[in-house]
Amino acid sequence: MKLQFFTFVLFALAIHAQSQDTRCGTVFNDGFDQDGALPEAWSEYNTSGQVTVEGGRLKFDFTPEHPSAYRTFEAVSKDFAYSFDVESTRNWVTAKMHLISSSGKYLASIVFGNDGVKNIQYATALDDTHKPGTYTGGLIDGSYNKDVSYSLGLTADFEHQTIALYFDGILKVSDIPFLEQATDFARIEIEQLAMYSGEGRFYFDNILLQSEDVNRAELAAALTAAMHAVDAAIIGTGYGNYPLSAYTDLENAINEVNPVLTNCSASQEEIDQAQQTIESAFAVFNASRISPLVLTLYSGYNFTGETKEFECGYYNGNLGSYDDTAISFKLDSGYMVTFARDVNGLGASKVYIAQGEDLSINLPADLQGAVSFIRVGPWFNADKKGGCGKGVDIMDALGVTWYYNWGLTSGESTSTREFIPMSWGGIPAISKMQEVGQNMTFTHHLAFNEPDGPDQANMTVEKALEGYKNMHASGLRLGAPAVTHENRGTLWLDEFMDSCRTRGYRVDFIPAHHYVRRTTQGLYDYLKKIYDKHHLPIWLTEYNYGNANYSAIISDEIALAKLQGYNTMLDTCNFIERYSAFYFGVDKGQLSFYTQRTPLVLNSIGEYYAAHETELSYTQESYEQGPYVETAIHAPVLNPLGVGFYPNPVTGNVIHMVYSDVASVDDAEVSVYDISGNRLLFHSNSPEQINVQQLNNGFYLLGIKTELAERIHKIIIRK
Repeated sequence: MKLQFFTFVLFALAIHAQSQDTRCGTVFNDGFDQDGALPEAWSEYNTSGQVTVEGGRLKFDFTPEHPSAYRTFEAVSKDFAYSFDVESTRNWVTAKMHLISSSGKYLASIVFGNDGVKNIQYATALDDTHKPGTYTGGLIDGSYNKDVSYSLGLTADFEHQTIALYFDGILKVSDIPFLEQATDFARIEIEQLAMYSGEGRFYFDNILLQSEDVNRAELAAALTAAMHAVDAAIIGTGYGNYPLSAYTDLENAINEVNPVLTNCSASQEEIDQAQQTIESAFAVFNASRISPLVLTLYSGYNFTGETKEFECGYYNGNLGSYDDTAISFKLDSGYMVTFARDVNGLGASKVYIAQGEDLSINLPADLQGAVSFIRVGPWFNADKKGGCGKGVDIMDALGVTWYYNWGLTSGESTSTREFIPMSWGGIPAISKMQEVGQNMTFTHHLAFNEPDGPDQANMTVEKALEGYKNMHASGLRLGAPAVTHENRGTLWLDEFMDSCRTRGYRVDFIPAHHYVRRTTQGLYDYLKKIYDKHHLPIWLTEYNYGNANYSAIISDEIALAKLQGYNTMLDTCNFIERYSAFYFGVDKGQLSFYTQRTPLVLNSIGEYYAAHETELSYTQESYEQGPYVETAIHAPVLNPLGVGFYPNPVTGNVIHMVYSDVASVDDAEVSVYDISGNRLLFHSNSPEQINVQQLNNGFYLLGIKTELAERIHKIIIRK
C-alpha cells in the first residue's frame, strides 16, 4: 500500500504514521494490502478473476468483457468525504466510478480518460439508458498520463444535494448537483471500459469513505495546499524563492491548525476558525515569493535617457508609455529576455541570455524604439544530457537535468530539472502560446514532432509555418520542428528554414532525430551537415543505435558500446547543445534502458546513461551591440518585400501604403488584425490607402502578403 497524503484522508502529514482511529467518522478504508483475490467486501460483475489485488492496489485487467467491480456497505446518510488513487498503464483509457444510493439512485459519476479526452471528468446528467453521461470538466492539470498516480476526492452535501470535487487537495469544482435525488450513499461501482490496443491495467488504491457531523473537508483541503507549498518551497534570495521568515510563519500556522483538524471533538466553529487561520497564513506566504527587478530598459543609446525596471513577467502589448521606447537595456545574471517588435512576439525578435554575468546591450536597429513585447524570466543551467518520456521516476533514475514529454503540460521545472514544452502537431492557438509563455519555469519551446512523417505530426511546410508563427507568442527560445533522419526530413527542414528566413520568423536551435545504425563518425557527419547549412545549435532530441521496431535485435553489450561512442562525441561537439536518448520499453527488444517498468529496474544501458555526466548545455553568447539609429516614425520604411506604410502611430483615419519599383507587388494583400489574430480589414490588389476609421484606438497588426512572402508589422492607432 502506498503511503500518500489524500484530501480528507490523512488530515495532515503528521498523522501519516498514526492509526486510522485518529480519523473521525471513518466508514471504511480499503488499502488493499493483501495481494490475490478480491477482498471480501468487493465483488465482480461480469468477469471472473479479472479484478484482483496486486502490488497493494485494486487491479482491473482489461478484457473485451469490461471488468467491473462493486462494493456495498451500510448506507451513509450524513454528509461524507470520499477519496482514492487512480493509475493506469495506458494514456488512452476509459474507466468510470459511480456513487449509488441504497435505492439505486446515482449521486455522482467520474470518468478517467473518457475515450481519448485524456482528462478526468464528471457526469452532469443521465443518458437514455438511465446511466451517467454528459461528462464534462477537467479535474487534473494537463493531460491524463500513464504510470502517474492521481489523488482525488469529493465531498457530498445531502442538504443541498451537491458534490464538490478535489484533485491533490485543491478544490476543482463545487456545487455539482446529484445526478438523482438521494438520501444516502451505499454502493461504489467501477467499470474498466477501454484501453489503447485492447491491453492494459487500471489501478485503484487508498479508497477511504468518511462520514461525520462536522465538516472538515474545506479545512483539510486548505491544510493540504499549505503543506504542499511548504514542501515545494525553496528558501533563499533568488527568483521564486521564499524568505525563511515567511516559511517559518506558515509552518507555525500548520502546526497550530493540525491539532484542530485531528481533534474529533472539535466544533464547527473551531474548524472554521482554523480554516481562516491557515488560509490567511497561506496568502501571506504566497505574497512573500521573491520576484526581483532584473531588467532595466533605457530610452537612449548606451544606457541613457528615461528608465523602466521590470521583474520576471510576460508583457504583451501592455507596456503603456514604454511601448516603442527601448533603445538599450541591462539584464541581471541568471535571467533571459525576449524582445519583439510586435505584440504576440511577432515581427523582428531576439532572445538574450545572461548565463554567468550581467548583460548591457544596445538593441539591434530593427528593435530600437520598436519593442512592444517583452518576456523576462529565470534562466536554467541544464546539462547536455536530458530525457524524453513520461514518468518522473524514469527521469530521476536517469539523472537528467532536463526532459520533455512531447506535450505542453504535465511537466514542471524544478530546482534540479527543467521541463521543455512541445507543440506536437496542429496549429497551436495564440492564446495557448501566451499561456505557455506566462509560465516562468519554461525557457525553451519545441515545435512539431516529425511533421514530415505520415504517422507523426504529418504537416506540410506551409501548415507548419502557420503554426510556428503563433509559437512566437510564447516568447521562449524556439526550436524548429524535429524531422525524421530520412531524406524527406532533410528536404522538409531546408524548405522550412528558408521560409522562416524569408518571413522573418525567429529560430533559435534545431532539434534532430537519429535511428540509423551508423558509426560515431557517421552520426557526427549527419549532424554537422545540418549545422553547416543553418548555423544554429543542434539538439539531438531522439536517438539510439537503430530503431527497435525495424532494426535487427542486437545484444545489450553492442548497444551499450555504440551508445557510449555516440555520447562521447556529443559531449565534445561544440555545436551540439543538448541530447536525449530514446529508451523505448521492455517490449522493444535490446534497445531498452530498463527490464521492468513498475517498479523501474534499469538494465546495463540504462545504468550507463544514468551515471554518465556532462557539461552545461549552453555557452554564453557574445552579443553584438546595435548601431545608433535615428528613428522617423512618420516616414515610410520599406520592408524586404518592397512594401512600406505610414504613419505609425496612425493619428488619422488612413494608413498610406508605399510600393517599391524593384519589387513585383501588383498583387499585394493588406490585412489588419487585432492582437489575437482576428482579421478586421482586408484589401487586395496593392491598395494605396487603408481606411481605419471604424477601428478604435489601440494596438493592431498590419499583415502584408505578396507572392514572395508575408510580413506582419505592429501599428498603433491614436486618433
